[in-house]
Amino acid sequence: IAMRRILVDRVRAQFAIKRGSGENPLDIDEIQDFVVEDEQNVLNVHEALQALSMLNPRLVEIVECRFFAGYSESQAAEALGISERTVQRNWATARAWLKKELGN
Repeated sequence: IAMRRILVDRVRAQFAIKRGSGENPLDIDEIQDFVVEDEQNVLNVHEALQALSMLNPRLVEIVECRFFAGYSESQAAEALGISERTVQRNWATARAWLKKELGN
C-alpha cells in the first residue's frame, strides 16, 4: 500500500505543478527521476482499488503486491501468508474486475 500511496501522491503533485498550483516545486532530489507518463490512469486505478477494497480487500492486497510492489506470485503469497495458487486465482479475478471497472 505504501508504493501505491507514493505513486498516487507523486501523480497528484505532477498535476498540481502542471496546473500552476502556486506551491513551490518539488526538490529535484526528492523526485528521484520518477515521472509517470499517464497520470490520469494511475488515479483511475487508485479510485478503482478503493471501490474494490469495499468488495474484497484481499484482492487489493494482491494488486498492491503484484503491481505496485512488483512481487512475484510466490513473493506475494509469502508476504500475505496464503498459497501461491490463491494468489494466482485472486490476481486473475482482480485483473478482470479492474479491466471491467476501467473499461479496458
